[in-house]
Parts: sequence; structure tokens; C-alpha cells
Amino acid sequence: MDEVPETTMASEVGQIPVDGGDFLPFLLEYRRIIEDGGGSLTDLASRHPQYRDLLFRPQGDEACSAKTLDLNSQPRVDAGPS
Repeated sequence: MDEVPETTMASEVGQIPVDGGDFLPFLLEYRRIIEDGGGSLTDLASRHPQYRDLLFRPQGDEACSAKTLDLNSQPRVDAGPS
């Protein structure tokens, strides 16, 4: 019997389409800002308001730290030998 193709995958924000959906452009832009300083997180939040809570803790929400995006702990992938 053929396997049913996966249409979603787990992510920081729950299930998303395997192609990354609208979360992938957000992640790419986030990495660009963090690694290259190419913009601000405030601007990113205005372009992707559905992910604002991943960037900024809601006021008075001390238990929100589990929702904080922690992409900086991921190993960098180098293009090749230097």
C-alpha cells in the first residue's frame, strides 16, 4: 500500500504546510535580521503580525518564554571549506 504523503509538519507555531507556508518567509527574514542586521524585529512583526508573539513577549505574560523563537541556538550551516 502506498503511503499517504505528508501535508503538514511540526514547527514553533504548530502544524504548518510541508512547503513552509507563510511561516517560511518569516523564518528566512528573521534569520537575515539576526545574522546580518538587515532590518528590525519591529518591522518584521508589522509584516508578519500573526507571529508577533514569537518576537515579543506580551506585557504581563511571564509564562510566555516557551513561545520565544530560539533560532540563535541552531548551528550555522557554512557554504563549504574556508
